[in-house]
Amino acid sequence: MEEVIINWNGPYKFENIPQHEVACNNGIYAISRVWGNNETLIYLGQTVRDFATRLNEHQEEWLSGVRGQVKVRLGILEFEQNRNFSKNKLNDVEALLINWHKPSYNTMSMNYYYGRDELTVINKGRKGMLANKVCTIDFE
Repeated sequence: MEEVIINWNGPYKFENIPQHEVACNNGIYAISRVWGNNETLIYLGQTVRDFATRLNEHQEEWLSGVRGQVKVRLGILEFEQNRNFSKNKLNDVEALLINWHKPSYNTMSMNYYYGRDELTVINKGRKGMLANKVCTIDFE
């Protein structure tokens, strides 16, 4: 069973993302909307480019139409010893998180998980409403 740890930072107001050093990294991001006193996870994504660039694309494509205050959490991936980053692994982590949490603005990976069979994702830090641990075994 492979384990990936995500260290979450934030939440940041969308417009303040470029001011934070972590925005120069890549990894997994979580977008939520605050409406009244309720915060709702609306989107999970991943990027191999820097967070700021990818999030600006979302702003141009659809995020500007979201009502309420938009908050973003940025997740940096850590791997077990002798394990390395790969695009496929990043895709698997994203797919597992989407399938587990089912954010309303995601369309891919909502109904089934298509990644590697034995994967555990541990969410640490300022993870907001994300589960502490998500594992493919829990889908069986």
